[in-house]
Amino acid sequence: MRRFEGGGSFGTNLAGVTETNNHFLACVGEKDYNEWLLVVDSLGCEAPGVCWVGEEENSSLPQENLFEIYPNPAGEEVWVKSAAPLAGIEIYGIYGQKMPMAALSGETPMHIDTRTWPAGLYVVRARLQSDRVLTQKFVKLRNP
Repeated sequence: MRRFEGGGSFGTNLAGVTETNNHFLACVGEKDYNEWLLVVDSLGCEAPGVCWVGEEENSSLPQENLFEIYPNPAGEEVWVKSAAPLAGIEIYGIYGQKMPMAALSGETPMHIDTRTWPAGLYVVRARLQSDRVLTQKFVKLRNP
């Protein structure tokens, strides 16, 4: 095991970063009486499929032309329209929780019921069949 010592900033005390036997990295820290542990694999992923680092757009076509969310801000529903075939779509709340939604239907525009979701900011992560990943944000307003 290798151990990397780190320093704290912004009120965070970092105890260090340790490489585990399976080459994951574990970091222990403390901030204002809260202790935390973050474990990531060698690519910086928290878990398989939960890796938001290193994504690179390699197409000259702007993302806005491929992927649209409306209305924004949203009320009790939102629609996702894609100019390219979608392989998958996930929506995350501002704190990283994956939001429940129906399976990808293949229809465009795709209807998503947001009535049970709390008001706030959401990130839509769409994966095209070409494996390109696009992200956009939308705001969910309080239900009337």
